Amino acid sequence: MEASPHTYEEEKRMLAKKILKLELREIGGREILDLRVYVQNGNGEYIATKKGFSLSPLRKEELIECLRELGEVSLSIELGML
Repeated sequence: MEASPHTYEEEKRMLAKKILKLELREIGGREILDLRVYVQNGNGEYIATKKGFSLSPLRKEELIECLRELGEVSLSIELGML
């Protein structure tokens, strides 16, 4: 396995500027759950990246269970949107 090009401290700073956000959105008239990585820009605002995925809201419980099993994932969930 190849070593990371970043030091531990650099990696911590980079991760501090990223969040994982779960939202209920509507695209093309259909509701979807969108789990996406957001990064902090120079103004301190978080903007969505292409890293993430979408799925049917019917699979919400399955997704939550998978994330619980991982145990290493920290999510900011806006409960009012779910």
